[in-house]
Amino acid sequence: MNTENAARVEDPAQRLGEDWIQAIADGDLDRLMRYCSPRVLGRLLLPGGLVTVNNAHDLAARYRDWFGSYTAIKVVASRVSRVGTRLGIFYGLRLQQGKAPERIEQQLFCILKDGQVQQLHLVCSGFQPAED
Repeated sequence: MNTENAARVEDPAQRLGEDWIQAIADGDLDRLMRYCSPRVLGRLLLPGGLVTVNNAHDLAARYRDWFGSYTAIKVVASRVSRVGTRLGIFYGLRLQQGKAPERIEQQLFCILKDGQVQQLHLVCSGFQPAED
C-alpha cells in the first residue's frame, strides 16, 4: 500500500489508517468496527447529501452497503497522514462487479481517542465509471 512515507512508520495512528484501507480492500468491512469507538460519530458527505451515523455498527453497515457486493476491490491510490491533531485517510478504489468497472475516492479526517476513531468526517466522490 502506498503512503506518503516510503519507510514503514510505527506510529499507531498511521497503522490504523493503513489497516482501515486494507480492510476495505480485503472486503472485510466489519473489521472497521475494531478501529472505532463503539459510539463513533460519523459525518458522511455523500453525493446524495449529508448522512450522520452514531455508532460503529451503523458505520460498518454503510461500508457494507457501499462495497459489500463488489467481487474485486483494488486500491489504486492511498495516503495516510497527520493533519494537525487529525488523522487523514485517503483512498481511491477500482471496483468490479459484473462487466463495468467503477472508481470511487473517499477522504476521511478522523479524531482519535485512546487509539480508536472517535469522530470521522468523510467526503465521497460517488461511484464513477472507471476509465481504463
